Amino acid sequence: MHPLLGGEPKKLSWIYHALNDLPFNTVLDGLGGTASVSLLFKAMGKEGSFHDGLLCNTIAAQALLANTFPFADINEANDFIIQ
Repeated sequence: MHPLLGGEPKKLSWIYHALNDLPFNTVLDGLGGTASVSLLFKAMGKEGSFHDGLLCNTIAAQALLANTFPFADINEANDFIIQ
């Protein structure tokens, strides 16, 4: 079976092992979806650009990929989400 067929962890593992030794600093996640690929590259120390056609995915990715937590504490974040 091709390594990109199957579950998400298998795909991420394949991407990591296929690209880990290549010298690059930036990456475009052009079909962003859940941002799992962008998170993988961030964990690898790469600068990434995320794009997805759905605004909800883009907003979620911006929060997931942020370098700082945008709220003072988790209760403030919870209040923001509930309102």
